[in-house]
Amino acid sequence: MIKISSSVDAGKFMGLKILLKDKVYKIDAAIVDLDQTIVDTIHRFHRCFNETMETFHLKGLEWEDFINAYIEDSLDNFIEVDINAFWHEFSRKMCGRIEPEDRLFPGSIDVLSMLRKNGIKIALATGRGCLNEELVKELSYFGLAGFFDLICSARSCSPDNSFLWSKRGIIRHVIREFRVNAANTILIADYWTDMKSAKEEGVIAIGVLTGFESKEKLLRNGADLVLNGIWELPSILDKLI
Repeated sequence: MIKISSSVDAGKFMGLKILLKDKVYKIDAAIVDLDQTIVDTIHRFHRCFNETMETFHLKGLEWEDFINAYIEDSLDNFIEVDINAFWHEFSRKMCGRIEPEDRLFPGSIDVLSMLRKNGIKIALATGRGCLNEELVKELSYFGLAGFFDLICSARSCSPDNSFLWSKRGIIRHVIREFRVNAANTILIADYWTDMKSAKEEGVIAIGVLTGFESKEKLLRNGADLVLNGIWELPSILDKLI
């Protein structure tokens, strides 16, 4: 876990609110996922997956087979070793590297800037097993480091092992550090386990479709709202008066 002093001036702010099921919630904090939420790293994922397959003496997947299995959430079917050991190794291989195809999703900087200017505390949450120094370097590469008050990875912030890719421990850690209520916290992420984690911790879950999950699957696993991408977040938030 690492705290960062933001270089973005929040200045005077009015705060933000969100309407869910005819009830208005004040937003005090935002937990933002990294891969396939603010940064498109799908090609890095493919290469790291195949490198991990090679580590365990398994045959990798060509792009078309990989992306189809990724969309179907069936990559585990190709892993003929201990699943947890495989994904632990994979989560480290995703760190400390930038691939030529890696890119920010549209609106990522604008959305983080909007949250910051309205006084929202922002935490980065990733299931990668990265050192936070590695994440700071990557965020700096994309011009994002100054937006986050807190960075949490599966390696640095209270891991939870109740299910694979759970972010429950990270969510609890952020809420403690920020001293906010779960009901006044939003989580923006792309994967169904993120929605499940948020739901079980009482956090407002906002899914994005940039991770190739279906809207139906995200909703089924606890999403309160589903957006096409993070660029749509401002459309569901209003200023407090």
